[in-house]
Amino acid sequence: MSGYLLTLASLVQTRYHVMLTLSFWAIAVCVALAAPTLGDVLNIVGCATGSMIAFILPALFARKSGDEGAACKAMLAMGVVIAVLGTVFSVKSMVQGDHA
Repeated sequence: MSGYLLTLASLVQTRYHVMLTLSFWAIAVCVALAAPTLGDVLNIVGCATGSMIAFILPALFARKSGDEGAACKAMLAMGVVIAVLGTVFSVKSMVQGDHA
């Protein structure tokens, strides 16, 4: 019976992984098709992932290692705000056609 549960859990994880991967792929394709220049794509990717690497992931790693301090929470919140605002302004710039 435990082999069946392990297989069922594995199947659920595989479906989740496939759906998540396809969702990311579809978003990437839509952004690439909608962007008039490579610079616009790099702006969006940079805003979305740059703050993740610089602020969000280090704060999450610190929380995982046991640090629940205010600085950790502030860094996490600041990273999310920067990522969201940067991405919104990059998409707005792309839609309006503001190319530097």
